[in-house]
Amino acid sequence: MSVLGRVVSGSLREGVRIALSGGESIEDYPVGGLIVIRGSRYKYLAMLSNAGVSGEAAPIAQLEDLEPGLAETVIRQVKGEYSSRWVEAILIAQKSNGEIGECDTFPEYSSAIPENFHEMIGEFFDREDGVRLWGIGSPKTPRGAVVEVPIDISRLVELSFGIFGKSGTGKTFLGNILAAYIMAYDEHLASRGYVDGKPVRLLIFDMHSEYGLYLKDNLGNRIADGVGQLMREKFVVYSPSEELCRQHRDVRPLKVNYLAIEEADLRTLCRVFGVTEAFEAYLPRFRRIIQERLRLGKYWLLGLLASRELERRLLSMPGGREVLEEILSRAGVRSMEDLKERVADRISEEVGAAAATSFRTQTGKLQAMVRYPFTVRPEEDPIGSIVDSLVSRDGSSVIISMGEYEREVPLYMMIANLIARKLHERLSEVEESETKIVVFLEEAHKFLGRDVYYQSPFGVIAREMRKRGVTLCVIDQRPSELDPDVVSMLWTSFVFSLTNQRDVEAAVSGSPNPQLYARVVPRLGRRTALVFGDAIRFPVVVEVVDYARAVEKVRGAYANGPGVDDILGEARCF
Repeated sequence: MSVLGRVVSGSLREGVRIALSGGESIEDYPVGGLIVIRGSRYKYLAMLSNAGVSGEAAPIAQLEDLEPGLAETVIRQVKGEYSSRWVEAILIAQKSNGEIGECDTFPEYSSAIPENFHEMIGEFFDREDGVRLWGIGSPKTPRGAVVEVPIDISRLVELSFGIFGKSGTGKTFLGNILAAYIMAYDEHLASRGYVDGKPVRLLIFDMHSEYGLYLKDNLGNRIADGVGQLMREKFVVYSPSEELCRQHRDVRPLKVNYLAIEEADLRTLCRVFGVTEAFEAYLPRFRRIIQERLRLGKYWLLGLLASRELERRLLSMPGGREVLEEILSRAGVRSMEDLKERVADRISEEVGAAAATSFRTQTGKLQAMVRYPFTVRPEEDPIGSIVDSLVSRDGSSVIISMGEYEREVPLYMMIANLIARKLHERLSEVEESETKIVVFLEEAHKFLGRDVYYQSPFGVIAREMRKRGVTLCVIDQRPSELDPDVVSMLWTSFVFSLTNQRDVEAAVSGSPNPQLYARVVPRLGRRTALVFGDAIRFPVVVEVVDYARAVEKVRGAYANGPGVDDILGEARCF
């Protein structure tokens, strides 16, 4: 059997260097591809991390004086004598006598890559079973051999995991695929009466409506139905967008109840709105004056946002006129404009002129909240309904699709933080949760960044709620902006292309060999990801499985199951 290359140097820490055989082309060995090295006692699975050519310039320069056709002929004949082709690889796993584990040895000098190495790659990974193990994609290999690698969904949902990558690399496609696999796994548990576990619920914060509605290409064109459309019986889709609710009858309206907003919720939004640190520092005193001195109590936020526009909004919404009259009566004023001046005067008297100036100038930056979909009727509790669905054994998974509010980060954060806080409160009241909840959180650094991690409700969930069955799927373009404690608690990572060095280092920090895997990430192509962690046997770079094919896998696994037509809608591509 011919040999494709041989080990010439290296170490466990730095990786292995392999000289390719004379007939091999360096262009067949892509970074991230898998090879197998046959040592004297072990087979070694390795990932290509670098490639190159070494040679002498002088002979090539001399041949350039020959006629072009003759020069090419001579170069083909002599290039092997004046150059060498080599690859570098990260040792991932070793196998001997049927036992497979992480590498703690190193192949002997001159150990070979056998020609049939692609037949050995599958020995190092599990096989897809359509229940617990689902194909996540195929690794690159020299000469294009196809091997599919599965992810263990039962292990994935046990602990928090992350999806990282630049915009347009395929994070949302992968997120939809993982969500479909998780729901398929839940359906398997349901068919057995959940004897081996609890129902799995997904809470997906969907900024661009690509989970609840449609996946899109980089130009915004529809490509295929999102998981919320494909598995309608498994999900309830909510949206703050009235237009979205009108266009899609199965999308339920979501309005934020401004009577439920707490000071901590508003504080997390202050920097997003661009208010000054001074205003944020004064906020507790502002709230106390509005609540107690002006006797607005639970209507304190409306007092803070008092304006002519807020008065118009209240007059146009159900129950708003009654609330407006109640506020004006309590404060002893005739209009919201008068109320704003009354608040400013009391602040000036009790706190000082500087505080009053801060109130007058900075509350204008919060006026975007007046234009958001909100309610002031105490009996309306959409957030509570969402949490009820997630924690109930008879409930459903939930997707929050933002619709035309996809760029309104404050509204997204407000909704997400309110649900997170309510979920934490609800689960803290019971000894044991009836369900397992996985939260898909896009733009995660806004909730779990260094500056907000210890104040955000999601920070509390990340630190305290795993034992109560709540885990996070952290989705972000800038993993370096996440608090290091968050990155350290991710047990499985899917890393698409990143080019900022700090982002690369943060994304691979939990891998077995961060300094080596950091070389691979910037060179990843679109929809290609480095996967490592608890839910996969060994680190691997895969071209993520095609979305339509993943959906058909789920459909095929349950083709003969009860009620499959109710679980899976017809897959539509556009």
